[in-house]
Amino acid sequence: MSMVGDGFVVFSAILRRGFNLDVMTFTHLIKGLFTKGRPMEATRLLNKMIVFGCRPDVVTFATLIHGLCRSDNPIVALELHEHVVNGNSKYGVTCKPNIVWYGSIIDGLCKDGFTDKAKELFSKMKGNGCW
Repeated sequence: MSMVGDGFVVFSAILRRGFNLDVMTFTHLIKGLFTKGRPMEATRLLNKMIVFGCRPDVVTFATLIHGLCRSDNPIVALELHEHVVNGNSKYGVTCKPNIVWYGSIIDGLCKDGFTDKAKELFSKMKGNGCW
């Protein structure tokens, strides 16, 4: 419903009552922040996930990457992709990218004029069996 502020009110109420939040809750809040044009806050929320002991999954990273590319940050999305895929992520998670993940980065790179990087990533995508 695009009511991110209300989502964070519920988020706080859940925490105050001592309940744990799951990866789906965080992922929806991250998506909401991108929808409202707040990419920096969305990225910071990923870091808070770790603090709360919630590990991001492939959907969380695909949401972040898609949001970063849509907010004109495809190079940041590509860096996040490389960290997560290569296993040197500060998030302690290694994910196998899905087609949405790759498509978002490739689209974002092409729109910002980084076609060589997009072609390179496309080749890796085909090589990883995500075709």
